Amino acid sequence: MPIPRYKLVNIETGEVLGYSDEKIRCGGSYGPLQDKGKAEWQESMDLTTAKENQIAKLVSAAAVAYVAGFESSASGAPLWYDSDDQSQRVIDSRGLLAISAPAVFDVTVFMSGVPVGKIPITARPTATDPDSAKTAQFLDSAQMVQLAGDLATAWASVKSKLWEKKSAVYTARTMDEVFSINW
Repeated sequence: MPIPRYKLVNIETGEVLGYSDEKIRCGGSYGPLQDKGKAEWQESMDLTTAKENQIAKLVSAAAVAYVAGFESSASGAPLWYDSDDQSQRVIDSRGLLAISAPAVFDVTVFMSGVPVGKIPITARPTATDPDSAKTAQFLDSAQMVQLAGDLATAWASVKSKLWEKKSAVYTARTMDEVFSINW
């Protein structure tokens, strides 16, 4: 769990009164302490811990991005496909079959009621459309290869962004620099 950047400290006793990612004026019993100069916001961690904390936040954001879906025109029109773990396994395994054995793919019945050589995959018009807007796309081997490639590209984009952000955190020299690096 990431640590908030600042801690509110009673400067007379050293007692930590609270934590926040921003220096805010506390209400209640802490407000008067701040008003009298008896409580102040201090950094809650050293630079190394701040970097570790920010890296953890970036890794969490990347984990969300990996499963947030991706756009592909494999069906002939740009659509938004799911990229949760189950969808990734289906796309990867069917894409691998389409790449390695297209002749087998083209004669396989993947699901009852679906044309031979077609894999049903659901997609919605955009990332912001609700799940109820999803429609079934029946993709052939060439389309499945494109879909798998688009998923790999989306993954590579997330990984590249994560590497770039982590590198910036590692080279940051101040707390402000560290905390300015966000997803």
